[in-house]
Amino acid sequence: MRLSSIDIQGFKSFARHTHLTFDDGVTGVIGPNGSGKSNIAEGIRWVLGEQSTKQLRSKRQSDVIHSHKDRKAHRAHVALTFDNESGRFPIESAEVVITRTMYSSGESEYAVNNETVRLLDLQQMLAEAGVGVKSYTVISQGMVDQYLTATPQRRQELFDEATGVRSLQLKMSRAERKSKKTKDTKSMEKDHNNSTTLKANIHTTKA
Repeated sequence: MRLSSIDIQGFKSFARHTHLTFDDGVTGVIGPNGSGKSNIAEGIRWVLGEQSTKQLRSKRQSDVIHSHKDRKAHRAHVALTFDNESGRFPIESAEVVITRTMYSSGESEYAVNNETVRLLDLQQMLAEAGVGVKSYTVISQGMVDQYLTATPQRRQELFDEATGVRSLQLKMSRAERKSKKTKDTKSMEKDHNNSTTLKANIHTTKA
């Protein structure tokens, strides 16, 4: 599995559609300060589900939409295309395209191979493939120092994503939420039944 290309439009400094292809080997993006190099890395993190405005160097989620007095975008759109010949992604497709779109209304939309998915489902798929927004695979500006000074807990999170443990944690978390929801529903039904029985007994006593 490898990242084959990235398409960016309306995201931060990329007003027009920009397509970058990543061939085998090492690819370097070179340019002067302010040319948008860091925005490419942040675009990758963004598609993979990044929710932290701090990591995206913005105040609000909608700030990622390109805004300029001469050319203002109505949405931010980034697509990552992965070569899946190895089958690392749990999808029967030789190519996997992950996209994220944010509209000026603040609504965010994720899709995998043109099919809309929930963020939770996307996170689960990425975890199974060993790709995570917080993992060593995507290191944004200033993050190297954060890793070197990370707390033991933060280092544990990095190891969990790198070794695939994160995938199991997500499944466990989902199972726990379903279990809690089921228990809450049963508790409400029990309370309702008890209340109904009590009212019936009161009615019988009055009669």
